[in-house]
Amino acid sequence: MYKIINEAEIDTAPYEKVFDEYFPYAQKELGFDKKFKVVLASDPENAKKFFAGTANYNPDTNTITVYVDQRHPKDVLRSISHELVHHAQNCRGEFDKPIDTSDGYAQTDPHMSEMENEAYLLGNRLVRNFEDNKKIKNERLYEALKKRFTGE
Repeated sequence: MYKIINEAEIDTAPYEKVFDEYFPYAQKELGFDKKFKVVLASDPENAKKFFAGTANYNPDTNTITVYVDQRHPKDVLRSISHELVHHAQNCRGEFDKPIDTSDGYAQTDPHMSEMENEAYLLGNRLVRNFEDNKKIKNERLYEALKKRFTGE
């Protein structure tokens, strides 16, 4: 379903297990049907900027590029999740017409503004729901183990 390309040459271990759980979850929730690639990219100069680019999606190649320098893994996941919504939009044909992504496109193009609204809302919400579900499962597991070993 997906391929990771590690151009940042970072240790991907903190990401792999989460990606293996999150990507099928996102696919189920978003309903996309095409494979995608995630490029873990490094750009130290970009990372120094306050309003640095964090990720982008290329609908022609179904590729998400996410910048990982000086970022928390959960923040990286949120960026990928946002771009996965764009991938789902692409699978629905939303990128079939010419798209202008020059500066200000999300404020001036009504179609692109709606696509960005969906990506921000769903992308962040999916990560939140995924995280909450993991916490609930871990709490239940902890309680079950506590009862088993302490009799409480």
